Amino acid sequence: MTLIYQIKEELELHLIDQFRISPEKSKIKLYNLPEWIAFKKSIGSETYAPGCYTVRDNTSHILNSPDYIQTLFHEHFGHGFHLEHSRTGRHLTNLEQEAHKAKTTANPRTPKALKRFRATDPSTLLIAAEKTKYLTECEGFSIWMQYYLSNITRRQEEYIRTFRKSPEVMRNAANRCIEYQHSYGKHALLYSLGFPKHYNKEIMEDLLRKLYPSNNIKFALLYGSRKPHSDIDMFIVSDNIPSTHNNWLDISSVNTTLFEELVSKLDISVTDPLFSGELILGDEKYLEQTKKKITNTPITPEQIAHHKQHAEKAKQLAMQTTNPKEHQTAMRYNKSYTANAEELSKGRKALTLKKLISTYPNHFN
Repeated sequence: MTLIYQIKEELELHLIDQFRISPEKSKIKLYNLPEWIAFKKSIGSETYAPGCYTVRDNTSHILNSPDYIQTLFHEHFGHGFHLEHSRTGRHLTNLEQEAHKAKTTANPRTPKALKRFRATDPSTLLIAAEKTKYLTECEGFSIWMQYYLSNITRRQEEYIRTFRKSPEVMRNAANRCIEYQHSYGKHALLYSLGFPKHYNKEIMEDLLRKLYPSNNIKFALLYGSRKPHSDIDMFIVSDNIPSTHNNWLDISSVNTTLFEELVSKLDISVTDPLFSGELILGDEKYLEQTKKKITNTPITPEQIAHHKQHAEKAKQLAMQTTNPKEHQTAMRYNKSYTANAEELSKGRKALTLKKLISTYPNHFN
C-alpha cells in the first residue's frame, strides 16, 4: 500500500507546480473491508461508496478496493483540494466547523437524541442545506479531478470504469468542467470555482488566446492588485472585443478611437494600466509610443474638467444603483477621478492609482 502514498506525494508536487497550491491539511486513511463496514456504521452512513471525506478532521477515508487510486483522486485531490481552497469549499468548511461545535456542546448521548439534534439544530440544518445546494459543484469538480489526474498518470481506463458508475447528474456536472477546461484551460476552471489565482504571463496569454482565438487585440495588459483571492484585471485595446466582467475576471476593453481620446485626456482609467500593468500580448512598440506620448502631453484645463465630469457621473451612478458591488466600483471611480483632477490642477501627473492613493490617502479612506 505504499504505492498510494507515493502517488499522493507525486501528485501534490504536480499541483504545486501547476497551481502553486495542493491539499495541505488533508490526510488519507486506508481501510480493509471489515474496518470499512465498522467505520461507515460509526458515522451513521448507510450508502455504499469506496470512499468519503470528513471535514471535521480533514481526512479522506479510502477502502482498499481495485479502484482505490481513483478513490484517492476523487476524495483527497477532489473533495480535499476543493474544501481547502475553493470559495465554496471554504464556505462549507466554516459551516461544518460551526455544526461540529454545536454538536459537541449539545453532546447527544443516544441515537434518538442525535436524530432529534440533527432535526432541530440551526447550524446542522444550514450545513445540510448548503451541501445540497453545492453538491453538483463539489462532485463535478471531484470527478473532473479524477479525469485530470487519470490523464496525467495514464489511468484513463480506470477513470472510465468508475465514471460510468456515477449518477447521471454528477457525470453531467463533471462533463461541464471538462468542457470548460478544454475551452479555457485548467487554470481558468479553478479560478472560476474560486480557487486562489496564482498566474504568470504565460498562463494569461494562453487564456486570452483561448478566449479570443482571432486575436484582434492591439495590446493586452495585466494590472491591478494580482492578489490570489481578487479578480484578475486586464486592460485591452481592441476594435471588436467587448468588456467582460464575471466572478473572477474583469476585462476592460476600449476601441482604438476611444483609447486615443482617453490618452489625450490623461484619463486615469487608461494611464493606470498603461504605467502599472504588464504586457501580455500585442504591439509593444505602440504601447511604448503611447506611454511616451502621455509623458510629453501638457496638462490642460480640458483634462481637469474631464476628470471632474467623470467623477460626478460615477457618483451619480453610485447613488442610483442598489447593487453593493456596483456601488463600490462606482465610488472607486469617483474617488480616482476626483483625486486625479486635483493632481492635474497642481500641474502633476500621477498616472497610476497607486500614486494617487499615496498622495491623497484621505480621498480613498
